[in-house]
Amino acid sequence: MVLALHLNRFSEDGMKSGKSVKFEETLDIGKHVAESEHKNLKSNYQLFAIIVHQGASRHSGNYVAYSMREPEPIAAVQEEEEETDEEVQIVQEVDEDQERLQSALQAAATKPKVDNNEAIIVQHNETMESKRSKLDRLIEQETAHGRSAQAKEALLAKSGDSQFFENVGRWDEDLGDVVEDKRKAALKQVKSKRKKVDMYDLDYDRGKVKKIKNKQMDKFGKPNMFQIASDAKKKK
Repeated sequence: MVLALHLNRFSEDGMKSGKSVKFEETLDIGKHVAESEHKNLKSNYQLFAIIVHQGASRHSGNYVAYSMREPEPIAAVQEEEEETDEEVQIVQEVDEDQERLQSALQAAATKPKVDNNEAIIVQHNETMESKRSKLDRLIEQETAHGRSAQAKEALLAKSGDSQFFENVGRWDEDLGDVVEDKRKAALKQVKSKRKKVDMYDLDYDRGKVKKIKNKQMDKFGKPNMFQIASDAKKKK
């Protein structure tokens, strides 16, 4: 006979009670059974398994089952040994697969790397002479096989209204005397605006004078201009 006990730990709104509950391995329900039923009912039960809920509410979490193994007969032990032998065989096959994978990875790691002879690689610990020579080689390759000039022409052709249209050049290009004359003429038209030097500010910065606002005390003795205008209107 199997005895199943169910504890309702969820409220009506689905929240779970976090009260800790413990069960012994042996449960005696004799005190909960009437004396007349003791003969017809088994009162002692051994704990076999338990199902618990992990989570904060009825709508979340999951159920986990825990079982206790009982002593098995000899036949079951023999079956277990056969299963163990099968597990050992499976583990050996897995080990062989891992060895094959490791050997394949080692072969891939030891495979010689094919370098591009045309690529120019500069190391950080090289000398300046080596870096300059590689830079010259890079410039030669760009001049011979590069397409920067074609890209420049394509960009200028698409931007006809650009301010740089047909006036893009390098600083080391020979632009001719015509451009140089225009540049000099433009520089002559530019008038340089130089702020007049304030000697008082210079003396103040040097600490020779102090900037103090002089109060015009003579204004306090003069009549009020608004009062004078008012008196003139009254006389008229």
